[in-house]
Amino acid sequence: MLRVWLKVLIACILCFSFTSSAKESDLHELTISKLQSLRSTQAVTYEQVVQYYLNRIKALDPKLNSVVAIDPNAIAIAKQKDLIFNKGNATGMLFGVPILVKDNIDVAGLPTTVGAKALSQNIAKTDASIIAKLRKEGAIILGKTNLSEWANFKSMQSSSGFSAIGGQTRNPYNLQYTPCGSSSGSAVAVAADLTLIAIGTETDGSILCPASMTGIVGIKPTNYKISKRGIVPLAKSQDTAGPMARTVEDATLVYSAITDDISVSLTSNVDYKWLSLGLLNSMQSFYSEHMSALVETLDKFAIRGTKIYNHLPFEQRDVLMNAEMEVLMFEFQRDINEYLSKQSHLPVKNLEQLILFNKAHGDTKQDLLESANAFTDKDKYSLSQIIVQEFALQQLKKLQEKYKIDVFMAPTTGKPWKIDEVNGDSFTGSSTWLAAMIGGPAVTVPLQMIEGIPSGLTFFGLPGDDAKVLAVAAQFEKLVPARVPPAI
Repeated sequence: MLRVWLKVLIACILCFSFTSSAKESDLHELTISKLQSLRSTQAVTYEQVVQYYLNRIKALDPKLNSVVAIDPNAIAIAKQKDLIFNKGNATGMLFGVPILVKDNIDVAGLPTTVGAKALSQNIAKTDASIIAKLRKEGAIILGKTNLSEWANFKSMQSSSGFSAIGGQTRNPYNLQYTPCGSSSGSAVAVAADLTLIAIGTETDGSILCPASMTGIVGIKPTNYKISKRGIVPLAKSQDTAGPMARTVEDATLVYSAITDDISVSLTSNVDYKWLSLGLLNSMQSFYSEHMSALVETLDKFAIRGTKIYNHLPFEQRDVLMNAEMEVLMFEFQRDINEYLSKQSHLPVKNLEQLILFNKAHGDTKQDLLESANAFTDKDKYSLSQIIVQEFALQQLKKLQEKYKIDVFMAPTTGKPWKIDEVNGDSFTGSSTWLAAMIGGPAVTVPLQMIEGIPSGLTFFGLPGDDAKVLAVAAQFEKLVPARVPPAI
């Protein structure tokens, strides 16, 4: 009996020491390596870290609208992780790491709404494959993040980061400015330190653009690297999930956990003298705001022996963009109809019923949904698919072979814009389209501030070139440490 009492007393003392030694400053802008270092020295517990983020969500998110659901079991799971850790049985690359997940990915017991009223009661029965992998590696799922409704494929007048479920997500650097989309909530939550890591999804720019405009790192893996099971589709030929973090190291660690890609190493170093970087002429139309920072960056690489190939020719951009839209239209109708038909508990069973449901609830801003529902030309889709997947990929391969390019690069986005919920977004340029079309890897890293809003640089490559792209991004982050946390 005395031994039992002593064990309880020691546990209470340890608990008190954790509580008294944990400082908010220790947890601010936390990285995975720092979290595990603090935990190993008993400076904090996983429970305290989770509570820190829940407190910040409660205090800050009412004005950011980045989080739409909290897992009620998060604290209990964190306590369980602490017990496992104290027994010396902690395993997994992400043990005890808190993660928020975009609300188009299934997390068992939580709604998967895609921001839409019609899916407000779409409670997931099982975890998506990517969530199962995160849990296997020891991660703690905090909850779900807001997004652009239907992953920004609802209306040409949509405002990035707006959904019927979560409202308008706002940029933590300036609440009047866009966070970009559609993984807006995931990006804002990481940038505002409401979580250590977040998961987003991308079809064309939905990870890279919001990561760029909130000053964080976003990875779009090669499309075949991650299972799509349990993710509400937009267009399966281009859809993928990916990590969002404050450092390339953290994002790469999560990438490794969800892809099982052993070719990617956190300690990879780039030999600048053997490195060749390429910039495409079709991605230089929105360079004006980026030019000085881009030139400075290229100089830093060139001084170290890197070969820079500027203004590389890339043809038929407009043709490719039009073909991509036709691919997205056809696949959205096909894939959403298949998805909805399997959700017996929902009030809509296909895209046509979804459109009628929205109209019945006073939502008429859905021109993309209507266009997708009307796009039934399979032959035209097949031709567009060939143009997108083969013509774009072949051009990039030829450039890579001719100039021996290791990794391509471009500013991620153009000038930031203010939120306009009536007229929608005012995009000023993006480099995300080519990696999206060919299904290749891309990573955006903070480059500079424009009008007080962050802006990133994207590195991308051919499908399967993930290790090279991530290694170059990591070196860039060391050369140009440009992240500035928001003053929120």
